[in-house]
Amino acid sequence: MRMIALERPDDPEAFFEHAAALLAEGIAPEHVSWSGGESADLFAAATRAPRAKWRGEKLFAAALLHRAENRFSLVYRALWRAARAKGWLGNPADPDLCALRKLEGEVRRDSHKMRALVRFREIRDAEGERFIAWYEPSHFTLRANADFFAHRFANMRWSIVTPDLSAHYDGEVRFAPGGSRRDVPAEDARDEDWRTYYAAIFNPARLNLAAMQSHLPKKFWRNLPEARVIPTLARAAQNRAEAMIAAPPTAPRFSRASAPQTEAAATDLADLRAQLACCEKCPLHREATQVVCGAGPLNAQLMIVAEQPGDHEDLAGSPLIGPAGKIFDEALRRTGCDREKIYVTNAVKHFKFTLKGKRRIHAKPGAGEIDACSSWLHREIEIVRPKVIVAMGATALRGLTGQILAVRESRGKMFDLAEDRRLLTTTHPAYLLRLQDEQEKRLAWRAFLSDLAQAHAMAQA
Repeated sequence: MRMIALERPDDPEAFFEHAAALLAEGIAPEHVSWSGGESADLFAAATRAPRAKWRGEKLFAAALLHRAENRFSLVYRALWRAARAKGWLGNPADPDLCALRKLEGEVRRDSHKMRALVRFREIRDAEGERFIAWYEPSHFTLRANADFFAHRFANMRWSIVTPDLSAHYDGEVRFAPGGSRRDVPAEDARDEDWRTYYAAIFNPARLNLAAMQSHLPKKFWRNLPEARVIPTLARAAQNRAEAMIAAPPTAPRFSRASAPQTEAAATDLADLRAQLACCEKCPLHREATQVVCGAGPLNAQLMIVAEQPGDHEDLAGSPLIGPAGKIFDEALRRTGCDREKIYVTNAVKHFKFTLKGKRRIHAKPGAGEIDACSSWLHREIEIVRPKVIVAMGATALRGLTGQILAVRESRGKMFDLAEDRRLLTTTHPAYLLRLQDEQEKRLAWRAFLSDLAQAHAMAQA
């Protein structure tokens, strides 16, 4: 009998390495005894050589995270049979495959519950704010889900403690031995927020305790702050539902089409800024902190039109002051341009973003959002009356011309925008930040400097 003792109970890679060696030796499943436990090296980040993937590996790897004692022997038997019977994995009625799919389904549901039911509580340590959660998974699912939490809460320092394993994140994920409920605070201020939220979305007319406990077994209730209000809400559900039925119907509310907004054309920058602060022409004003107006002297001969505010600009209310703004300032210094004599603005005046955890990630404005802002941009141009305008990026080019033009094809070329006004297109400094190839980055930087120098010279002529 071959005895195989795995160092960790949640390491499919180690299992597959042992299984490959056993299959190469021709060791039958009935001659192998498996066990999975812990060792001193349990949390070391092992470096493994690349290997060929097994057919059906995703199913096998998930089944190996189950707590069933026979999971190792079941998966090894499946690998043994798959190697000797072509097409065996395609038989949906095979008892071994049915058993594996059952394990895989239970692990998948356990992972889903972990992602939905982990509740962080805030603590303070030597490095400041940290969030910690106690969770009791049914299977060995924490390690497999750690990357999900790292991606979801990328800007937080957090820890998830389970009886088997703990995961800690501080820029990178590391693992440590498991803990107990005593390692996590019993309450914090956010618990009441969870209870308030749950009570607000609770629908008494649709209460089904059996279905609720099927999706949210009672074993999880003790770790959920909102679970404390479930019994109270359930007891009151019937009376609330009957009251809703007995209540007289409410009359429908008809909306009245609002009259189109007609604003008097702004005559100076102060008037324009006041009108921009009230702009609701597109949905971007709803999520942005504030409108970001242009900045610079009224008599500027050179106007720079960037694409849209970023996170830094949205918070400060000034254009081009974030990472791309630092690149822009350095380019101005290299080309002898004085930012105090240049008017800088954006084609789109509100920050468009998507949330990633607590981070706001820049999102490209749509054509409708660019066009909604174009009237503000052209009014800005009429007030400042620059000789030369530099469009930095495709969004700026669309806002200025109303056309979809490729920056690559028009970069560095001067166009007549009006009788006394010229337009030059260049790349946005954020493009330089995104480039990975050093040679390509150097070439793009030189081209950007050349474009700014050309625009500056034309404005001074």
